[in-house]
Amino acid sequence: MYSNTLTPVQSAFYFGFFNFIGIVTAGITVAVSLSMLVPIEVFLGASSSHNFYFVFCVAISSLFLYWLLTQFGIPTSSTHALTGSVIGASLSYSFAKGTYANIDWAFIIQISVGLLAAPLLSFLFAIPLLLMLRRIIKSKGFFKTPKKTNPPPLFPRSLILISNAALSFSNGSNNGQKGLGIIILALIAIFPAQYAVDNNIKKEYIALQINIVQEVISKIDREETAKYKVETLEKMDESLTNIKLLLKSSSLGDYDALVLKSEIQNLVKNTKKMMKEGSFDFKREDRMLLKKRLKKALNNLKNYVNFIPFYLILLIAVVLTMGALYSYKRILKTWKNKIGANSPDYSQLAVSDMSAALSIGIASLFSVPASTSHALTGGLTGSMAAKSGFTSVKWNFLATLILAWFFTLPLCAILSFGLYQLYYLVK
Repeated sequence: MYSNTLTPVQSAFYFGFFNFIGIVTAGITVAVSLSMLVPIEVFLGASSSHNFYFVFCVAISSLFLYWLLTQFGIPTSSTHALTGSVIGASLSYSFAKGTYANIDWAFIIQISVGLLAAPLLSFLFAIPLLLMLRRIIKSKGFFKTPKKTNPPPLFPRSLILISNAALSFSNGSNNGQKGLGIIILALIAIFPAQYAVDNNIKKEYIALQINIVQEVISKIDREETAKYKVETLEKMDESLTNIKLLLKSSSLGDYDALVLKSEIQNLVKNTKKMMKEGSFDFKREDRMLLKKRLKKALNNLKNYVNFIPFYLILLIAVVLTMGALYSYKRILKTWKNKIGANSPDYSQLAVSDMSAALSIGIASLFSVPASTSHALTGGLTGSMAAKSGFTSVKWNFLATLILAWFFTLPLCAILSFGLYQLYYLVK
């Protein structure tokens, strides 16, 4: 939009199209990761009003702070806001129950590192990318600042369209999935029988996968296995028994669906932990064949408990397009005038998109969420430094941005923590 390559409306739909392609083709691992920050125990045996209020705390905390910062033109991160709100509400539940055993702290740290790394990687990618383009491309028009009304020449226009398509695709494959994660979390909380597991997959098929897992586990030589690993095996045996009992029921109610989801998640987690540690000391048969069968069965079980209906993907694509139409003016003003001493030229716009796409793509490989606005800001800052030196960057304003980003996650966590505690005060 800023380069006048497309009109605002065209840009929003262009972004929406490639964002949709990213959501559809990249899988749902990031969405699942975000939803799994909430222990299933939060919803087990709880009333529908409790579950609705939990989701309300997450939504209202993240939306309020995101809206507040956007009013000041700060390109904040809805990913940070949502992640912080989910963590805060989960911690609040654990605090109310007096136990933090179900909180996956290692996973929270992994996600936090991913969120912090994306803008830094974009910054580091942008510098060599811009320097390389300046050596390869001799066209002076590519390094000119966009004019207010005139579209760019053909070559800069083509490269900007390609780089923006890559960014939009990366956004859909990662950042766009955060909405899917929150929506499926809400649906699991309010309608667990319909959304906790994929009811389109027959229970007989899942029972077959469980039998495969049990068959492989039975071949482990437990006498030669370390004591702490035997304890993990015992947990896996317990999960297998519970899952088999639940699969025998004619229909799953809300509570049973949540228990089944929890038991399968625990089984997959513990089995993968054993595989990662190389703990499968089989008595007999081909080890590689057994591990291959086990891995396939675990993937099928994951697909059973981690699914998102296709119509939700369509919904998110539409919402993201509308969001771009609503907020682009404030954010563009920040990126255009406040980060560097000079407005970015065509080359910097292309480089910032490409570096952001790369850093978000790396985050997606590790199934952790990343902020597109933060990655893009990091890329643009790197391109400013590469073109005119580090002194051309408005570090004072950038420090304000970084502080806003840094405090978004904890502030949302504190807000959702407090809102959820109100439930126990007034019930």
